[in-house]
Amino acid sequence: MYERHPLSAAFPSMAATEQDALATDIKQHGQRDPITIYDGQILDGWHRYQACSTLEIEPMFLTLRNDVDPVAFVLSCNMHRRHLTSSQRAAAVVACNDWATVGRPGNNCKVTLQLTASEMAKQADVSRQTIQQAKTAQAAGLGDKVISGELSAEKAAEMAKPKTAKAVTPEPPAQPQPETVTISKLEYEELHSVLEEYKSESLATEAVFDADDKVSAAVSEIRKLTARVVLLESQKNGLFNQCNELKKATVSKDRQISKLQKELGEYKLAEVEK
Repeated sequence: MYERHPLSAAFPSMAATEQDALATDIKQHGQRDPITIYDGQILDGWHRYQACSTLEIEPMFLTLRNDVDPVAFVLSCNMHRRHLTSSQRAAAVVACNDWATVGRPGNNCKVTLQLTASEMAKQADVSRQTIQQAKTAQAAGLGDKVISGELSAEKAAEMAKPKTAKAVTPEPPAQPQPETVTISKLEYEELHSVLEEYKSESLATEAVFDADDKVSAAVSEIRKLTARVVLLESQKNGLFNQCNELKKATVSKDRQISKLQKELGEYKLAEVEK
């Protein structure tokens, strides 16, 4: 007993009437096309295999060559052989591409690399939007329903969208009502006087804080300038040291030049005497 390969299952199964008609044709004329095996499963000819099993006929098999791309092979066999809707074509191409990039076994067979949405749209002869809808449906587990024709790619993608709950605005808590207090005119004047005193003290306190802030800012600026001066002093000392080193190097080079000039003069004198 053979199982159906996932690439074959990327295409819808025959209706019962179509399957019966195929079995009748094989009974009358025999099996015309062999059943293709790939990785121990039926890659093409699943319905022929079912018909032969029903008729108890020994089917003809062939194994897909290692140099043949199974994805391209199954798409070529099924994409134009049967009457498929645009959603079914898109879902089939998406399912085959998923298998090629994730589900395929680790063997040395030639397998299609992952395709872009635009490339898949061209392969399925549909719009890029239909491919995106089919991919959304596949990711949500609705790819089989699109392949069978139960759902369109657009409907499945719409069903796959997360449902957002309507936000409920909570009612603000009731604010306690202030109690009404009755006081005499004398009490009112005393309270007013105390309030004015508090205002004066507050303004004085703010003035002190403001002065403190200005002093603090000035101290901070002085510290920054002091650090800058220290840095410049350090840079100046470094340049001074470099200058001294260059002077020493210049004196050393002058001595070497004088020595070489002396040796050259002695050499020329020796040559003249010869």
